[in-house]
Amino acid sequence: MKAVISLGGSVVGFPPNVEWLRSFRSFVEEFRDDIYYIVVGGGPLAREMIRAVSSLGVKKDVLDNIGIQATLLNAWIVRSALDGLVMDHPATFYLIPKINGKIPISGGTTYPGLTTDFAAALAAEHYGASFVNITRVGGIYDKDPERHPDAKLIRKMTYREAAELVFSSDKREPGTHFPIDVAAFNILRRSGIHTYVVGPDVENLRRLFKGEEWIGTELVP
Repeated sequence: MKAVISLGGSVVGFPPNVEWLRSFRSFVEEFRDDIYYIVVGGGPLAREMIRAVSSLGVKKDVLDNIGIQATLLNAWIVRSALDGLVMDHPATFYLIPKINGKIPISGGTTYPGLTTDFAAALAAEHYGASFVNITRVGGIYDKDPERHPDAKLIRKMTYREAAELVFSSDKREPGTHFPIDVAAFNILRRSGIHTYVVGPDVENLRRLFKGEEWIGTELVP
């Protein structure tokens, strides 16, 4: 599988989940030839900072920029775990190829109002790769699984079928979380990019990359 990874900040953790990062390193070592870019989200670090600063009455573009800086900090944390496998200096998102076999890694986008998923979708489109979204919830459900214990995982759906869920969940507020935001979704749909939404279980990730049975959601054209 040729893939770009959008790594949710909630998976990285706040404070960082060091044991998971060690496991993720072993996965990246195994599939480094298949991974073309890693974009890291802000997760709870971004949300906590945005929640605190929003009480100061600042504008939303300022809150967005705080979120962007949180993604960059998380990218440095992941880079530390993947030392030698990824490029040495994460930055805000820009499209570059692998250099000496090292995988590009970045935080989210440079521009307020856009998300980590948007950046990763651009990279997937650019490299002609699949889009692998590693999230805490591990898939797309018929309703929010963190609020509804009876939520059902949707194993496979077309972009047409997914559109209603994506558009109804995208609030476009700084620090909000949804399976895939509208801007990223539109890029993935227009280029017919195969998308895999999967949880942090590293063995499950291995099965996905090996083409074996895995658990999560697949979006297809």
